[in-house]
Amino acid sequence: MAAKWRVRDIAEHTGASESSVYRWLRNKELPAPIDSSTRPYEWEPKAIRKWADEWFRGRQPDPDVTGQVWWDAEDIARYLGVAPVSVQRYRSRRELPEPARYFGRFPVWEPQVIIEWEKQRPGHSHKVRSLPADDQDGKKPAAPKAVKAVRSKRSSKAGETTAPAAAAGSGEVVWWGYAEIAAYLGKSEDAMRHQKHKMPEPGRHIGRSPVWPREVLLAWVKQEGLVRA
Repeated sequence: MAAKWRVRDIAEHTGASESSVYRWLRNKELPAPIDSSTRPYEWEPKAIRKWADEWFRGRQPDPDVTGQVWWDAEDIARYLGVAPVSVQRYRSRRELPEPARYFGRFPVWEPQVIIEWEKQRPGHSHKVRSLPADDQDGKKPAAPKAVKAVRSKRSSKAGETTAPAAAAGSGEVVWWGYAEIAAYLGKSEDAMRHQKHKMPEPGRHIGRSPVWPREVLLAWVKQEGLVRA
């Protein structure tokens, strides 16, 4: 008989905090436990895996969105001048804006949303946080791990898909995860995850989700002779 999952197991599977799991449960976003009258709560692992795949997939952006710069919890912490654990606390207390999307199981936000949120925080109006001179449009503060997530974009020719390019002279690496390469090839994310043992080493991780420089993945696609659907 397969072992049942508890809150800690769901947190590990989703990459979220245990308090987030309890919040999902209170908001009825999480499937009901096998027996809600007993403690600790337990779930069937298969049911949670299915829920997680559907729940997080539903929070992915439109595949035509391109060139968006995202901040993860570490970027927000760097901007606010606090520890990453403080950002997690803001989120568990529901003080932080809702994420714009997820990379795998890990949330990211639009920089301008966080900048505006910080300006409106009670007791923080006297703080003026500066961005680098070339970053005044709300993009990520200069850091070694700048992330630009780009989705595939439909071209004007029917049935043809082209890989979007980074802004000329931006100097930023365009990062793709499983969702981006899956959209480019016209495959499912699960299909790409099954290819991970054949894929190049990730350039970095957002939480536990690997991402690669776009050009590295395009070179890999060509090398493997993969055909776009």
